[in-house]
Amino acid sequence: GSRYARASAALLFLGNTGVAAAAAPLVLLVSLMGWRTVMIAVACLCIFFSLLLVMALPETSTRKEKRGVSVIGRICIVCRTRGFWPLAFIYTCITGMFFSFSSFWWGPILIQGCGFSQQTAGTVMFFGSLALLVGIPSMVAASDFFCSHRRVLQIILLMAVMANVIQGFFLEQLSPWAMMILGGIFIFCSGTGAVVFSATRALVPGSVIGTAMGCMNALPCLVTGIFQWIFGIMLDTGLERGISVSSSYGIGLFANAAILSLAFMCACFLLRETYPRNSVD
Repeated sequence: GSRYARASAALLFLGNTGVAAAAAPLVLLVSLMGWRTVMIAVACLCIFFSLLLVMALPETSTRKEKRGVSVIGRICIVCRTRGFWPLAFIYTCITGMFFSFSSFWWGPILIQGCGFSQQTAGTVMFFGSLALLVGIPSMVAASDFFCSHRRVLQIILLMAVMANVIQGFFLEQLSPWAMMILGGIFIFCSGTGAVVFSATRALVPGSVIGTAMGCMNALPCLVTGIFQWIFGIMLDTGLERGISVSSSYGIGLFANAAILSLAFMCACFLLRETYPRNSVD
């Protein structure tokens, strides 16, 4: 419900704040210690904090729940929940596209497609990425304002489509400020996690909430490579036909917009409303 969405937003906000805050110190540590040592140290820290969470957090599942249904059985329950799949498709499209865009394509688009220097591209990427920190709590606030998860997802998907289409048409003419704003809008729209998790909680039985969240998080990771592959095909196709690099990147951005348009139509016609009408639990 609404309270669950706020709690999820707070956790996601803190996690992404940590990612942004760690970037500069990690660059400094790499220059001092080398990337291999830094990666090993980060991995050890992750293992340490994982063990700390396992030992410190109380168990919330009862023995009866643990014995009742196997992991495969819980996954089957989630898969048989009809309302789960439209929501999963939407979340997979927007989040998978975000992973693909931010981790692989945004830098080359700015440097090769727009002709920015590496320093300018880095500045655009840094400030554009901060939009995610704004997007996560903003979407929860918007869902409370509209009393709707469905409407918020429709609005942000439409915004994401428009941002990609504008970049596709005018990539060579856009200034660093314009790319920061348009890229920021798309990344802002990627902060759907808290709203989606709250909607998932309302769709599935209470005994499989954890399994449903795991499935919801796994799907974008699985398809990110597919989205990168599609974008790469669009880029290669354009270059093979003698189209400029900028125009080829534009074709890839149109492909992104097409995938997001499918998610928008899914949100309009297939997605169930899950916002709690009489409860804030």
